[in-house]
Amino acid sequence: MKADNPFDLLLPAAMAKVAEEAGVYKATKHPLKTFYLAITAGVFISIAFVFYITATTGTGAMPYGIAKLIGGICFSFGTDSLCYLRR
Repeated sequence: MKADNPFDLLLPAAMAKVAEEAGVYKATKHPLKTFYLAITAGVFISIAFVFYITATTGTGAMPYGIAKLIGGICFSFGTDSLCYLRR
């Protein structure tokens, strides 16, 4: 399943083979690893939500759309920054 470039253009048969390998890998993954990855994903989303709440608290005087835009940007920044920390 390893590829030099994940953005390679694949023919349909090769794409089906990659999808099959990914499915087999996920289906045969150790249950504890799956559990760990699920917990980690929940932690990432929780911390991103904290960024969102922190950014949007007290924005009652701002236009609704602007406040949601700021919150969305902060939520995305929170998940992206955590993903970079894992590397």
